[in-house]
Amino acid sequence: MQTEFHRSQEIVLESFHASPTTDYERLLHNLCPVRAIKTYIQRTKDVRKCQHLLVSYKKGSQGFRISKKRISAWIVEFIQLCYQQQGLEPPNYKSLKAHGTGAQASSWAVAGVDPLRICKSAVWTNLHTFGNHYRLHLMYADQGFSTAVLSAAATDVL
Repeated sequence: MQTEFHRSQEIVLESFHASPTTDYERLLHNLCPVRAIKTYIQRTKDVRKCQHLLVSYKKGSQGFRISKKRISAWIVEFIQLCYQQQGLEPPNYKSLKAHGTGAQASSWAVAGVDPLRICKSAVWTNLHTFGNHYRLHLMYADQGFSTAVLSAAATDVL
């Protein structure tokens, strides 16, 4: 649910290996959300007809806002593609929900991030939700949320 509280939250994306010096860091830099968003904005600038980040490329609606339903479908399709590219059976399409990515990201990040920072990134008002549902028992060494998530994901994949 989008409330004024949720809409007014600042979103901070950290560069991931912003200045890579090794082949491995250059590979990890491909996961950088800042790099990806800058590239996306540059590539869509000529078709953009609104201020929303994600715009349609489909004929007839090109350059206009993408619906939440379409974004959710893209996330599910992307997760399935990632499983397939790893030679793994993707989760059942009907049980896979885009909303669940927040829980997974929080669980990956908790090993390296202050739980209060995770709550802020997930726009939770307190630790209660996180403590009841995710892996709060792990130790952390206050990294940024997105860096911890990408590092955990990269460790599993690379």
